[in-house]
Amino acid sequence: MVRMRDGVRLATDVYLPAAPGPFSTVLVRLPYDKNSRYVFMDVVAARVTAAGYAVVVQDVRGKCRSEGEALGSAAEAHDGYDTLSWIAASGWSDGAVGMFGDSYCGFTQYAAASTGHPALRAIVPRVTTTNLGANESVRGDGVADIPWGTSAAYLLQFWTGPYVNEREPDWTRDPLTDAFEAEFAALGARSRWYDITIPHPVPGRMYPEGAPEAARPVPTLHCVGWWDNLAIAHLRDIAMFASTPGWAPLQYLWLDSTDHENCHIDEAETVGASTGHDSDDVTLGKMTDT
Repeated sequence: MVRMRDGVRLATDVYLPAAPGPFSTVLVRLPYDKNSRYVFMDVVAARVTAAGYAVVVQDVRGKCRSEGEALGSAAEAHDGYDTLSWIAASGWSDGAVGMFGDSYCGFTQYAAASTGHPALRAIVPRVTTTNLGANESVRGDGVADIPWGTSAAYLLQFWTGPYVNEREPDWTRDPLTDAFEAEFAALGARSRWYDITIPHPVPGRMYPEGAPEAARPVPTLHCVGWWDNLAIAHLRDIAMFASTPGWAPLQYLWLDSTDHENCHIDEAETVGASTGHDSDDVTLGKMTDT
């Protein structure tokens, strides 16, 4: 349980190589249960520690085993900074940390990078965006990269408490906000993240120390899927970083015909709700072999 600056403790697993340290570290910060089959961090950690790196996996604030309120993007910059400081001060660490992860786990990397922490040396954001919020991923012409209803459903399902809520809103309601209010009433809980993005937007809360592109540049490997629901937003981020002095020469790209779950287009007809990697061993094997 790693203590943050306000006293909240975040549940954290540490995997170390079977060799003398100190080690460079790969950090993953996620809201999807660090010990779940869905994120298969035990498989990832085994591969990464075999290469000589330590691995740290952490449930973000308010999720699963971590303390505090599930605030979503508002908490990740400072919590990321404090976690990096804890790693750098650990006896098994050589002070160098890279971050890795998909979707929200990619956003936590941008949030940590925005603080300019000296221990952070590289990031690998996958299928994600710097503007991860229900009404924030909007282009200059006012058109949303991500439909707000889709993002709002994510906030309802994943950010109304420590665990996943599998209820679906009634998409036939008009206005659609009434559908989400009905779901919050049925659950007896609300999503703070929803409240500060939909009815009462609070600007600037994601990056209290300033936007990532204004911080110290770090090498960045962007992993994008053509069929990912965040592809447009992520590609827009890449263009932004590639045009930002300091960041521009440190941008790298891996792009393939995959979706948000990293399933390849060739597998589209065989991978479904009952054969996803969180329930099917064959699919998990394919994913962990790539």
